[in-house]
Amino acid sequence: MPHVNAQNHLMGFKDREIAVVMLHMSDDDKDFVFSFLAGSKIDRIRQEIRLLKKTKVSDSIREMIFSRLIKCLEGEKKKPERRSYFKPGRSSGYRLP
Repeated sequence: MPHVNAQNHLMGFKDREIAVVMLHMSDDDKDFVFSFLAGSKIDRIRQEIRLLKKTKVSDSIREMIFSRLIKCLEGEKKKPERRSYFKPGRSSGYRLP
């Protein structure tokens, strides 16, 4: 897929969804994904990654997000579905102040 097409697809995804996918990536892999994104979106995704490290995302939600992103990047869908809200739960070691 051409760089510009990948960029257009990724820019259409919600920051939190990309953060879920990138949560456990190596720094090199994150840098590769960030190379497709604009600076302001990168900042927002980094912030989401920091927040997600303190929360728990269910495996079913994570699987749904991975599946949608892969389908989109493979060209099966032109735009991501807009109805993708999820509320992460707290991880066992995190308490609100």
